[in-house]
Amino acid sequence: MRLCETAPCVKWVSSEWTECQGTCELGTQERHIRCVRHTSVYTSSPESVTWHSSEVPPDTNNMVVEQEVSPSACESQSKPLEKRSCLLSTDCPYWYQGP
Repeated sequence: MRLCETAPCVKWVSSEWTECQGTCELGTQERHIRCVRHTSVYTSSPESVTWHSSEVPPDTNNMVVEQEVSPSACESQSKPLEKRSCLLSTDCPYWYQGP
């Protein structure tokens, strides 16, 4: 049995990468990383809950609640990258010494 089945799931969640930012050839992309806890919640009247498309549909009585928690609650070894290098262009001007 997995820990998530007996306790709230804690995991890293990342946003989408930003556009490549920088000058000339190489740039950097960034994204926001959060440690979140997913907890299953039961409600006796699902029609009284505001539902979002990523959640369980309103014809059920369970929903998953996402709560941001301290980064120390997630495994540091599995934390996704927050920054990475990216290629902007290969057509950059450069100086060279002629004959």
